Amino acid sequence: MGCPDPNEWEYSRWYPCHSGFAPIARRGIRDFARLCGLGERALIGIESAAGEAINNAIEHGHHPEKGIQVRARRLANGLVVEIQDYGVGFKAKLREASRPALAPRGYGIRIMTGSMDLVEFSDAGRCVRLTVYDRSPKSTSITLAPRSG
Repeated sequence: MGCPDPNEWEYSRWYPCHSGFAPIARRGIRDFARLCGLGERALIGIESAAGEAINNAIEHGHHPEKGIQVRARRLANGLVVEIQDYGVGFKAKLREASRPALAPRGYGIRIMTGSMDLVEFSDAGRCVRLTVYDRSPKSTSITLAPRSG
Protein backbone atom coordinates (compact mmCIF):
# COMPACT_ATOMS: atom_id res chain seq x y z
CA MET A 1 0.00 0.00 0.00
CA GLY A 2 1.67 3.21 -1.20
CA CYS A 3 1.06 6.86 -0.56
CA PRO A 4 -2.19 8.32 -1.89
CA ASP A 5 -2.04 10.26 -5.13
CA PRO A 6 -1.25 13.88 -4.10
CA ASN A 7 -3.81 15.12 -6.65
CA GLU A 8 -6.50 13.39 -4.59
CA TRP A 9 -5.52 14.82 -1.19
CA GLU A 10 -8.44 16.13 0.82
CA TYR A 11 -8.83 17.79 4.21
CA SER A 12 -12.03 17.86 6.27
CA ARG A 13 -12.53 19.00 9.85
CA TRP A 14 -15.45 20.04 12.03
CA TYR A 15 -15.06 22.83 14.60
CA PRO A 16 -17.39 24.19 17.27
CA CYS A 17 -18.79 27.71 16.75
CA HIS A 18 -16.42 29.35 19.19
CA SER A 19 -13.85 32.03 18.40
CA GLY A 20 -11.16 30.05 20.23
CA PHE A 21 -11.23 27.47 17.43
CA ALA A 22 -10.72 29.99 14.59
CA PRO A 23 -6.89 30.08 14.83
CA ILE A 24 -6.77 26.28 15.02
CA ALA A 25 -8.94 25.93 11.91
CA ARG A 26 -6.91 28.57 10.04
CA ARG A 27 -3.60 26.86 10.87
CA GLY A 28 -5.02 23.49 9.83
CA ILE A 29 -5.85 24.85 6.36
CA ARG A 30 -2.42 26.51 6.05
CA ASP A 31 -0.63 23.31 7.12
CA PHE A 32 -2.63 21.27 4.61
CA ALA A 33 -1.81 23.79 1.85
CA ARG A 34 1.88 23.57 2.77
CA LEU A 35 1.74 19.76 2.55
CA CYS A 36 0.20 20.17 -0.90
CA GLY A 37 3.32 22.08 -1.94
CA LEU A 38 1.95 25.60 -2.27
CA GLY A 39 4.42 28.47 -2.11
CA GLU A 40 4.67 31.07 0.62
CA ARG A 41 2.67 33.72 -1.25
CA ALA A 42 -0.25 31.33 -1.78
CA LEU A 43 -0.01 30.20 1.86
CA ILE A 44 -0.32 33.77 3.14
CA GLY A 45 -3.36 34.38 0.93
CA ILE A 46 -5.02 31.14 1.98
CA GLU A 47 -4.47 31.83 5.65
CA SER A 48 -5.88 35.36 5.36
CA ALA A 49 -8.92 34.46 3.27
CA ALA A 50 -9.74 31.23 5.13
CA GLY A 51 -9.31 33.07 8.43
CA GLU A 52 -11.87 35.69 7.38
CA ALA A 53 -14.31 33.04 6.15
CA ILE A 54 -13.91 31.02 9.35
CA ASN A 55 -14.40 34.10 11.54
CA ASN A 56 -17.53 35.04 9.56
CA ALA A 57 -18.91 31.51 9.85
CA ILE A 58 -18.37 31.48 13.61
CA GLU A 59 -19.73 34.99 14.19
CA HIS A 60 -22.60 35.20 11.72
CA GLY A 61 -23.45 31.57 11.14
CA HIS A 62 -23.39 30.65 14.79
CA HIS A 63 -25.19 27.39 15.40
CA PRO A 64 -23.96 25.86 18.68
CA GLU A 65 -24.92 22.27 17.93
CA LYS A 66 -23.78 22.12 14.30
CA GLY A 67 -20.55 24.16 14.37
CA ILE A 68 -18.70 24.78 11.11
CA GLN A 69 -17.25 22.41 8.53
CA VAL A 70 -13.88 23.19 6.89
CA ARG A 71 -12.86 21.28 3.77
CA ALA A 72 -10.00 21.60 1.30
CA ARG A 73 -8.98 19.76 -1.84
CA ARG A 74 -5.72 19.91 -3.69
CA LEU A 75 -5.76 20.96 -7.33
CA ALA A 76 -2.99 20.24 -9.82
CA ASN A 77 -1.88 23.88 -9.49
CA GLY A 78 -3.60 25.15 -6.38
CA LEU A 79 -6.17 24.57 -3.67
CA VAL A 80 -9.92 24.87 -3.08
CA VAL A 81 -11.12 25.58 0.47
CA GLU A 82 -14.77 25.48 1.60
CA ILE A 83 -16.13 26.79 4.87
CA GLN A 84 -19.72 25.80 5.66
CA ASP A 85 -21.86 27.17 8.47
CA TYR A 86 -25.46 26.49 9.45
CA GLY A 87 -26.73 29.99 10.21
CA VAL A 88 -29.33 32.10 8.42
CA GLY A 89 -27.04 33.12 5.54
CA PHE A 90 -26.94 36.45 3.71
CA LYS A 91 -27.29 38.08 0.31
CA ALA A 92 -23.84 39.29 -0.77
CA LYS A 93 -25.11 42.34 -2.72
CA LEU A 94 -27.19 43.59 0.20
CA ARG A 95 -24.29 43.08 2.59
CA GLU A 96 -21.90 45.12 0.43
CA ALA A 97 -24.45 47.91 -0.10
CA SER A 98 -25.29 48.20 3.60
CA ARG A 99 -21.71 48.75 4.83
CA PRO A 100 -21.11 52.39 5.78
CA ALA A 101 -18.05 54.10 4.36
CA LEU A 102 -15.00 53.80 6.63
CA ALA A 103 -16.68 51.23 8.85
CA PRO A 104 -14.21 49.68 11.31
CA ARG A 105 -15.49 46.20 10.45
CA GLY A 106 -16.98 44.42 7.49
CA TYR A 107 -13.99 43.96 5.19
CA GLY A 108 -13.83 40.15 5.31
CA ILE A 109 -15.26 39.63 1.84
CA ARG A 110 -12.86 42.20 0.38
CA ILE A 111 -9.93 40.48 2.05
CA MET A 112 -11.09 37.14 0.65
CA THR A 113 -11.52 38.45 -2.90
CA GLY A 114 -8.20 40.28 -2.74
CA SER A 115 -6.31 37.18 -1.55
CA MET A 116 -7.91 34.48 -3.70
CA ASP A 117 -8.28 33.89 -7.43
CA LEU A 118 -11.94 32.97 -7.02
CA VAL A 119 -14.46 33.43 -4.18
CA GLU A 120 -17.90 31.85 -4.51
CA PHE A 121 -20.87 31.80 -2.16
CA SER A 122 -23.56 29.14 -2.17
CA ASP A 123 -26.33 27.88 0.08
CA ALA A 124 -27.57 31.47 0.69
CA GLY A 125 -24.11 32.55 1.84
CA ARG A 126 -23.64 29.70 4.30
CA CYS A 127 -20.87 28.15 2.22
CA VAL A 128 -17.88 30.05 0.86
CA ARG A 129 -15.51 28.43 -1.65
CA LEU A 130 -12.04 29.91 -1.95
CA THR A 131 -9.79 28.95 -4.86
CA VAL A 132 -6.14 29.90 -5.20
CA TYR A 133 -3.70 28.93 -7.93
CA ASP A 134 -0.05 28.62 -6.98
CA ARG A 135 2.11 30.85 -9.14
CA SER A 136 5.23 30.49 -7.00
CA PRO A 137 8.36 29.71 -8.97
CA LYS A 138 9.29 26.10 -8.52
CA SER A 139 12.92 25.40 -7.94
CA THR A 140 14.28 22.75 -10.20
CA SER A 141 17.72 21.46 -9.66
CA ILE A 142 19.65 19.52 -12.22
CA THR A 143 22.66 17.51 -11.24
CA LEU A 144 25.17 16.98 -13.97
CA ALA A 145 27.37 13.91 -13.79
CA PRO A 146 30.99 14.39 -14.84
CA ARG A 147 31.82 13.03 -18.25
CA SER A 148 34.04 10.07 -18.37
CA GLY A 149 36.62 9.59 -21.05
